[in-house]
Amino acid sequence: MVLGTLVQLLPLLIAVAGIGLWVFMFGLGLLSTSICYLRYNQKPSLEQCTLSPQESPGVSILRPLKGADSNLRDNLESTFLLEYPKYEIMFSVAEATDPAIAVVKDLMEQYPNVDAKLIVGDIHVGVNPKVNNMVKSYDASKYEIVWIVDSNVTVTPHTLTRAIYHLLQPNVGLIHHLPIGVLPESLGASVEQVYLNTSHVKMYTIISMLISCVIGKSNMFRKSELDAVGGLAHFAKFMSEDNLIGRTIWNKGRRHVVPGDVVYQSLGGDGVKKFFLRKAHLDGVIVEPFIECLVNGLLGAYGFKYFLGTPMLQFYCAHVLYWFCLDMVLTSVNFPHFWLDGFRVDWRGVPYRLQPGGTVIPESDYVGFTKSIRAAIKTLQETISFNDLSWTSQVYLFGFTGLAALFFALAYVAECFVEMVLGPAEQAAPVRFYAFETKPGETGNEIGVDAGAERRRVDSGVKLDDANKVILVARQPIWVRAACYMGGCHFVSTPSVAKAWGNMIEGIAKKAGTLESPAKEKEN
Repeated sequence: MVLGTLVQLLPLLIAVAGIGLWVFMFGLGLLSTSICYLRYNQKPSLEQCTLSPQESPGVSILRPLKGADSNLRDNLESTFLLEYPKYEIMFSVAEATDPAIAVVKDLMEQYPNVDAKLIVGDIHVGVNPKVNNMVKSYDASKYEIVWIVDSNVTVTPHTLTRAIYHLLQPNVGLIHHLPIGVLPESLGASVEQVYLNTSHVKMYTIISMLISCVIGKSNMFRKSELDAVGGLAHFAKFMSEDNLIGRTIWNKGRRHVVPGDVVYQSLGGDGVKKFFLRKAHLDGVIVEPFIECLVNGLLGAYGFKYFLGTPMLQFYCAHVLYWFCLDMVLTSVNFPHFWLDGFRVDWRGVPYRLQPGGTVIPESDYVGFTKSIRAAIKTLQETISFNDLSWTSQVYLFGFTGLAALFFALAYVAECFVEMVLGPAEQAAPVRFYAFETKPGETGNEIGVDAGAERRRVDSGVKLDDANKVILVARQPIWVRAACYMGGCHFVSTPSVAKAWGNMIEGIAKKAGTLESPAKEKEN
């Protein structure tokens, strides 16, 4: 009866959802396109933005290099041609054999009046090779304002002047520029150009007005903003260091500004597969272009056909034409992390795996779901055979394991919604802390405690003296706490989802073995 009613209501529900989604995307596309048109066609005049040499603050431009990127010489030369009175260029190269060194030296000879330095050799402060490459340059930079510009990006002569104008406005903490794809040399690069210059422009424009959303092709900030949390090296444990830098500044209540200048990203000859792999850490990059136009158009066509009788084919053609017009206007003016946990990303040929909160680990250190499932099954088998569990105990074991897996999945989904509000657990400022009593000699942010340890809840900001011998622990993701509660496992730091799930199952199996053994001893 209920199922039949749902089947009858299904067309109505699809039609309502289709019209709702279509109207939302229609308005969003029109709004973002209008904002872009006004921003890039009515930007402040150069006379309004230009400061005198005495008033102009110094800027340290950091350009990390690795290999001979497409259009490398022109990209790097664009910073030598900036029309700004006081700046330095810091080129960072990790290896002395890097072919980019010859290009930099040639430019430095061509423009001897520009304050430019080449720094060779990186410092390993984390797993992010780009940050490792820039640490020396960042520490050696002599100006308070830092502008990081990727090696595959070209800037126009007045980009710096307008960026400084916006950075000096009240409560502005970061400037980031919209990247526009140019010079594609392959099918994959052409696909990326279409994505960057249309779909990405619309979403980036709207999202960056609401939350911190920074693409690291070109971003500018003050060193003091980063030094307060440990400097640039603090972000070496994250793959998307650009976005995390932006979020750190945003969380201080500082505004982000996207100026009326764009930067031009030389796309080169990458293949389609490489494009998707490189963009893997950007939420929704695979489905976004299709959802916005094709699927959205089909849903809208069905909804209007259902309610108004509008022919679907005509509506769909009009929808595609509308979306095409929006993209033409854009070309004329030139969202939680941890759900990507375990996703592989290749950076300059080196494979990494994304972890909860945006951190990364080398591919060789990653423990995936396949390995964790095998380990959990092996533990279950060993528990049954070693303890000679009864048939009833085996049923209870597998039943409880299934329920635990279900609750873990629900906790995972719940954390998704919590992160939308509070942000990732590792990055959000905790509202409350958990304090655990420790034994003499224990240090660090240990989370695992003995079963008999006293637990006390302490309000955020409460100062505890050394005599209390407690450790303050920030909020852990809901799925981590669920795994610890059901499996009796403890983690020193936030584990991968696969590791937490596997350890939970293993813990349940071990508990089952310890419960069965005393019962058998009592029977004997």
